[in-house]
Amino acid sequence: MAICAALLGGALAGLLAGPMDTALTVEPSVGAWRVALRPAVVAEPADSAEIVSRATQALAAGAPELARGLLQRYLLPATPAFRPMVYRLYAEATYADSEYATAARFFAAAAERAGGPRRGVLEARAADAFERAGLPRPAIRYFRAALRHLPEVSGWIAVRLARLVPDTSVAFDLLRRAPPSATRLALETRAALLASAGNVAAAETDLAAAGRAGLAAQYALAAGDTARAERLAYEALNGTDADEAAAGLDLLAGHNAALSPGQQLAAARALRQHGRAVDAARLLRRIVRAGDSTADTWLAWGRALEGAGDRAGALRAYAAAAAGDDSAAVSAQYLRARLLLRAGPRAQGLAALGAFVRAHPEHPAAPAALIAIADARLHAGSRRRADSLYEAVAQGWPRSPVASEARFRLAGRALQRGDLPRASNLYNKVVQEGGPSTLAARYALGRLALERHDTALAHTRWRALAQDDPLGYYGMLARDAAAMEPLSFRDPGPPAARDPDVERVTETVALLDALAFDGEADALVEYATNREDYSAAQLLELANGMLRCGRPTVASSLGWRVARTLSLDDPRVLRVIFPWPWRQIIEAEAREFDIDPYLLAAVIRQESGFRRAVVSPAGAWGLMQLMPGTARWTASRLGLPWRERLLTVPGANVHVGAAHLAMLLRRYRGRVARALAAYNAGGRPVERWVRNPGASDAFWFVEEIPYPETRGYVRSVMRNRAVYEALYPGIAVR
Repeated sequence: MAICAALLGGALAGLLAGPMDTALTVEPSVGAWRVALRPAVVAEPADSAEIVSRATQALAAGAPELARGLLQRYLLPATPAFRPMVYRLYAEATYADSEYATAARFFAAAAERAGGPRRGVLEARAADAFERAGLPRPAIRYFRAALRHLPEVSGWIAVRLARLVPDTSVAFDLLRRAPPSATRLALETRAALLASAGNVAAAETDLAAAGRAGLAAQYALAAGDTARAERLAYEALNGTDADEAAAGLDLLAGHNAALSPGQQLAAARALRQHGRAVDAARLLRRIVRAGDSTADTWLAWGRALEGAGDRAGALRAYAAAAAGDDSAAVSAQYLRARLLLRAGPRAQGLAALGAFVRAHPEHPAAPAALIAIADARLHAGSRRRADSLYEAVAQGWPRSPVASEARFRLAGRALQRGDLPRASNLYNKVVQEGGPSTLAARYALGRLALERHDTALAHTRWRALAQDDPLGYYGMLARDAAAMEPLSFRDPGPPAARDPDVERVTETVALLDALAFDGEADALVEYATNREDYSAAQLLELANGMLRCGRPTVASSLGWRVARTLSLDDPRVLRVIFPWPWRQIIEAEAREFDIDPYLLAAVIRQESGFRRAVVSPAGAWGLMQLMPGTARWTASRLGLPWRERLLTVPGANVHVGAAHLAMLLRRYRGRVARALAAYNAGGRPVERWVRNPGASDAFWFVEEIPYPETRGYVRSVMRNRAVYEALYPGIAVR
């Protein structure tokens, strides 16, 4: 639940914050997460204010049981002056532990001692908790009470209330109060009411209007129309909404037989595209066990297994697919060979890639396979053999984007050998082709000029590159190489006047967050961000509001939209594309571990986009995307007991992540590119890469990283770091 009390203006300014409960609405102080590692009973507190402070920090640090223990021991029953705050804290703690009936009673008790909008928030929290506890009658009573105190969100509360009232005519009247931004939720609620009354057809119509084919499928199944249910589920699975795809999968899981083999395969592919590789793999396993042994199916299963991290299973599936004689079998041969090269045995991978190129030289993946072999030969020390393979790619597939990459590699090898004319010809050809290595080649041409002792030409080339790629990795390198002034941005001038419409949206999101109406807040955010009538200035204001509401990825997306109209030179735009939430924590942890705070912010932006609870498909958690095992190991090195749920507590995640990054920087003696590569890909491959020719040069080390995702990651983080330093100047860097 993202609470952004700072947005609540006017009569709502004091809605969440009172003299003693402001800590509930902000990030706890640096290091406060450590309270989650303390025993439930701590040293005797000095006074009631200290108890409240400790309980608040414990709750914010992901230790609701500690907060409850403190409050139960010292402040329940509380003295009159502290009772409202204590009741609310205790309600929050029990709610966090899913003890909704208890939470509801304490929210209600706190509401009795409050007034105005503040009372409405507590009444709505009580109603929500009663509803979650399966107690509709008190939920109805408290939602009705909240309506009187919160006119700003009365339409949203009315939709919640409509789900509970027993009279459907009253429920339909309530749904008519829904604001336009709540239309989808209102249609879903109306559909549920219609279905419960037996009118499934009308319910499906409403759900279709709401874009909820997956939910409509469930209603059709409940009505006994299995064929229609499966058709709707298949439609949902092939849509763009991940939640709808999930609903479609949940339905199809028990009804695969009615779908054609092609539909089942398409469903599995859609699941993988929606980031659900594990579910796709399970569905494909059922398909194979049901008798489908086509290369297409085995290939899809291999892709899903590889996406789920099961490399051994993926290799077996690719091998089964490769036994066929169609295009899917050929693709499987390449994917199996590529995975063998990465996962081992390496010799088998090289042999398989070579066999693939010889058998299928016309396949689009053939040049990529050959350049992978060349990279492996180069890393093994067979430099001449690698050069001949790069040359074969450049000559054999001259129009392929991979040919440009091969020429870039050949040029680098020529430069390392001192063959400057050949390097120059190859780099210029890469630039003329305009392929993916163009910017890298332009930077290298500056280095080539320097090798010829033509400093003026080198600086001319680098200045031009810095101008053409001002916010890119190669532009940053060029700026440094030419000793240009550090990147900076013009003064944006005074802030624009607030737009009442946008301000109303952001205040409403803040209030819905305060009510724990997470789905409703997300629906309003989606509605507002999809509006096409907002000007660039309005979108920029909305982006800043989303930042204050704890939605950095939404803000960044809006920032890129704004950049189409305004300039990326405008720091107002860049600060929403490159935001810095949790800044106090990040700076403090950077100081503790003696690392660059700009670098730490750059890593977090690339890893999680500053989302505190995001989980990657590989199982990495939180701001710095830590694997649970890495977090435990690092915490043990720091002498910290560890709880896995601390991975979603910003301070704890950044503390352990910064410690891990600092260890890598020490391991690689301050070589940032190497440390970043190890953070992304692990230390074992980096130990191989540092033995590459020219790896002592940071530029060539990055260019010769064989994993495209790691190579791109290192470039992006180093670019991010330079942008952060320019956008947020004045921080001391050790």
